[in-house]
Amino acid sequence: MSYELNIDLDRGLDFRPRCVFANANDYFMQFVYLARPKLQKRIFLELPAGIYLVTDGGGLRLEIAPKNERADQWKSIPPIYRQKGCAIYRNKAHYEATLEALRAVMDENTRKLIVPYDPFDL
Repeated sequence: MSYELNIDLDRGLDFRPRCVFANANDYFMQFVYLARPKLQKRIFLELPAGIYLVTDGGGLRLEIAPKNERADQWKSIPPIYRQKGCAIYRNKAHYEATLEALRAVMDENTRKLIVPYDPFDL
């Protein structure tokens, strides 16, 4: 089975404010990873240098090295992370912006769910 990895390298270049988008979903899509393949050697060797890769669970985070150093970088990846799902980001700043956006949403949702409770108020 042939698998071609399509990466939209234009996504994640400039993050626009919420007021520019018609709905919240379009706003959050700018933070989403570029692709989500399994970490395989063939795919790893084809990625452009500088791409930021994060495995499922966040156990492995790394910036893809230039082509001439790529084989050594692949050897340095522990076998437990190979064949595992991973998210590909444009760069580390794109990854950190994604985390920041998700944390903001989680904080907002947490504030909505917290109900002040006084155990002595019966």
